[in-house]
Amino acid sequence: MKALLVVLFILNLNVSAYAEGLCESIETLARGVMTQRQVGTPLSLLMTTVEQQENGSFKDIVRQIFIGAYEVPLFESAEYKIKAVNEYGNKVIMRCYQGVADGQ
Repeated sequence: MKALLVVLFILNLNVSAYAEGLCESIETLARGVMTQRQVGTPLSLLMTTVEQQENGSFKDIVRQIFIGAYEVPLFESAEYKIKAVNEYGNKVIMRCYQGVADGQ
C-alpha cells in the first residue's frame, strides 16, 4: 500500500511539472501574440499559423489566445504596449494554472 502511494505521488509530481511547463509555454505564446498585436500585425496573418496546427484541442487553445489578444486595443505608447503584453501573459497563464488545478 505504501509503495502504491509513493508511485501515485511521483506520478502526480510528474504531471504537475509537465502542466506547469505547458502553462509557461502558453504564457510565452500569449506574450508573443500580444506583442504582434501591439506592433499592428494583422490577425489574419497569425491565424494562418493556427490553421496549420494538427492537434485539434491545442488548435482551439491557440485560436482562443490569438483572438483574445486582438480583443485588446492597439496602444500608441510604448509604456501601454508593454503593459498590455505583461497583463495578457499573466491573464493567460493564470487561466492555465486554474485549469490545471481544476483538473481540466
